[in-house]
Amino acid sequence: MLPIQPILPSKAEDCKKTKYRTQADALFALTKLKEISKRKVIPIRCYHCLRCKLWHLTSKPNLYDLIEENKLLKIELEKLKEKPQPIVEQLVKNTSQINQINQLKANIQKERIATKNLMLKCKALDNKIFQIKKLIDKII
Repeated sequence: MLPIQPILPSKAEDCKKTKYRTQADALFALTKLKEISKRKVIPIRCYHCLRCKLWHLTSKPNLYDLIEENKLLKIELEKLKEKPQPIVEQLVKNTSQINQINQLKANIQKERIATKNLMLKCKALDNKIFQIKKLIDKII
């Protein structure tokens, strides 16, 4: 099979893009370009031109395909919203447990401070009792 040669532009035709007589020719050129091209932007599909009635290559996605893909993604998103995944449920549960643990830690810290304050008061009372006993011993 001979390699497909693009049609050379003529003055009568509007399009300045590379033209292919048939869709098969455009698809063949597209396949070859994907294999050998070193350009940053590589064509991804071919399309039939309404101006020149021939085929061109483009790197732009088909708008209708994008719309359909967007619809499918929206459906998937709605499914995910309706039914939380086990991982998400576990994450919510873990987050709740972490919050409870943090609250318990805060309560323990408050209890430690209260206990320390009580111990200081007891020590002060012990000192007063000791001083009172000393005074009583002096009096007797």
